Amino acid sequence: MALVRAANPGPFTLGGTNTWVVGRDPCWVVDPGPALDEHVAAVVAEARARGGAAGIVLTHDHADHVEAVPAVAGALGAPVAAARYDAADRRIGDDDEIGPFTVVATPGHAPDHLAFVAGRAGVTRAALRGEGRGVIAPDPGARSGDLAGRERLHGQALR
Repeated sequence: MALVRAANPGPFTLGGTNTWVVGRDPCWVVDPGPALDEHVAAVVAEARARGGAAGIVLTHDHADHVEAVPAVAGALGAPVAAARYDAADRRIGDDDEIGPFTVVATPGHAPDHLAFVAGRAGVTRAALRGEGRGVIAPDPGARSGDLAGRERLHGQALR
């Protein structure tokens, strides 16, 4: 798994939005990130170095995670899967299987938030953070959705 971090640090992105490139021959891109030329080029280069991309999956549709989707998908010829992103080629949700991933719904940060689990590893984005503090949406039920999603992720890790 390779990390490509965007140069967009801020209070919500902390050190910058993370794009993950998972596997190889072909790989999967998780959250292409912001539409910054240098970031798009780095994501495309990493995916090509891993034998091309079978697809792109989105944890949620906030701009800092999806602005680069058209550029990355176009450059790699990869379909896009998401819960809510308007231009997705495939809608995915809780317990779906896509590429190497099992999808786990983790609403809280965003109503459409998903995590992607592959074996005992996963990409959780804003559901769990290694640094800083996650933002819970001000929607009714967002906190309970966040906690339920964390429980589901914990259950996946124990499998």
